[in-house]
Amino acid sequence: MRENREYERKSLFPLTLALTGMLMGLLLSLLVVWADYESTSYGFPRRAQAPFRGLTCPPFMGKNESRVVSLKISNPTDRNLSPGVRTQISTSHELISKVETIRLAPGEQTTVQRTVGPENVDLGMFIFVDALVYAVYPLPDREATCGILVLPSPNGTYLLVFGTALSVLFMAAGTYLLYKNELPAGRSRSMLLMVIATLLAMTFGYLGWWSGALFLILMLILALLIRAGNYFASQTVG
Repeated sequence: MRENREYERKSLFPLTLALTGMLMGLLLSLLVVWADYESTSYGFPRRAQAPFRGLTCPPFMGKNESRVVSLKISNPTDRNLSPGVRTQISTSHELISKVETIRLAPGEQTTVQRTVGPENVDLGMFIFVDALVYAVYPLPDREATCGILVLPSPNGTYLLVFGTALSVLFMAAGTYLLYKNELPAGRSRSMLLMVIATLLAMTFGYLGWWSGALFLILMLILALLIRAGNYFASQTVG
């Protein structure tokens, strides 16, 4: 019993650090996933079944910021292609739609950019973008959407970078101190796996892979609830 209490005393601070970092990472991931998920049900007229992998949107924006959305379009064939590209961007009224034709030599890649700002905010706190690359033989129609969460702060990028850095720092420091204090092997491995899963959830969310990020977030919340239940159960028994 005395050994358990000594272990709990030594591990309380590093556990608090690591869990604080994980909760910050989960919150950031949830906010990013929320915006991307909302974009899938926003009401864009969907025309393509194949996914378009080249759409990149900033996860967060400040209330007065203007940022760039990028579409990377490539030609993986050995022939010249001229695909049409349609972009639709939200506003509080009607969608802003633009269609243009891109000419690509074999193996060439180009980037199409669109600027979004406060005029594109809808539903109070989101900007939504839909990108459709029309079929051109032998490539099918490809489409993707993304959502940007508009924060009440002046600059969303600073908040994203600061929050991510602080989350990673807390998780790294807490995990290091737990290993330094000779945390039991089973618990150290489980904590390390949870930290890795949090980092993956953040990465997937920032890259727009919201389904994978959401799966990891749900698994992490379940793992945290189980650990909290075990902790309170041990305190009650003690």
